[in-house]
Amino acid sequence: MNVAAINSVLKILCRENGIERDRKAVMQVSVLLLSLWKQGVHDQSELERVAREKWLEAMSIESTRLVMNSIADLLASARTVHDRYRTGRMERETVREWAMRLGSYPAPHCDRVKEAADWFRSNSKEEAVPDETRLSDLKRLAAIFAA
Repeated sequence: MNVAAINSVLKILCRENGIERDRKAVMQVSVLLLSLWKQGVHDQSELERVAREKWLEAMSIESTRLVMNSIADLLASARTVHDRYRTGRMERETVREWAMRLGSYPAPHCDRVKEAADWFRSNSKEEAVPDETRLSDLKRLAAIFAA
């Protein structure tokens, strides 16, 4: 085993991905390199190329998993806020602040979240909420978690 070649590729990949100080990520790259070495990738430039491809693929999958988790959290949170507001267990101002703090999400959720945030932003604080406003609030909240 050429430890110098593996170490060189490890340093290059860690530097490229900004993970020099992330021990867990450095270890993951190390495991990837050792796995590729055991599979017969012994040329340093080939090891670097294949490891880079595999690492980018793994990070893409991880990124997708994180987005899916954040969407699941958004949908669960929107449903909870909607239900609590509908039953009077949450004040409109709290709902308004929640909606305006939502981040960005991929389609189709981005349009629904933006519409709700814009709605609550344009319909400012009101002491007494008219029924028609409350129904519009609920409609926009429901749109976030609707299928």
